[in-house]
Amino acid sequence: MASAIRRLPFTHAQAPVTVSRHDGHVAPQEKSTDGAGGSP
Repeated sequence: MASAIRRLPFTHAQAPVTVSRHDGHVAPQEKSTDGAGGSP
């Protein structure tokens, strides 16, 4: 989760969302959706 925080400056605002999507395979998607849809 710490690695996601340094790559996503808005992570602290959407911490629960980033944690859910910080599964690994959704890594490139989480920065594209910006927390607007973390559906796998």
